[in-house]
Amino acid sequence: MPGQYSKFRNAQYYPVLIGNGFTTGETVNIQVFELFDSPVQSGVEVLLNSSGCTEVGGAGRFTWSAVNLITQPRNRMAVMYLMSGVISGQMFDGEAIFASPESDGITSNFPEDGFMPGAGDGFVI
Repeated sequence: MPGQYSKFRNAQYYPVLIGNGFTTGETVNIQVFELFDSPVQSGVEVLLNSSGCTEVGGAGRFTWSAVNLITQPRNRMAVMYLMSGVISGQMFDGEAIFASPESDGITSNFPEDGFMPGAGDGFVI
């Protein structure tokens, strides 16, 4: 994809989901929902090892690593995610696609500026 780069999951790197607009110092958790072509199946919550997000540089921007997925995808998996502040109730939602072109890893594509688009801005991570 023009203007983007790909990185494969390996022992040192897992793709991350990013949310912003939170109060600095907030405790933020994430919920991840798998999306399917069928609206009957869509919205199934994905099981996580940890739902805790990490603040980046005290700027109200939080990340969550795909290493926390209990089952790593072996092909494309479209997800919607919701990050929520425990104290403030602030929320951030987004969409992503985990793609694994090889049997041992997830591909991630991030925008050139390094910022993840918000909900409705389809992208592959």
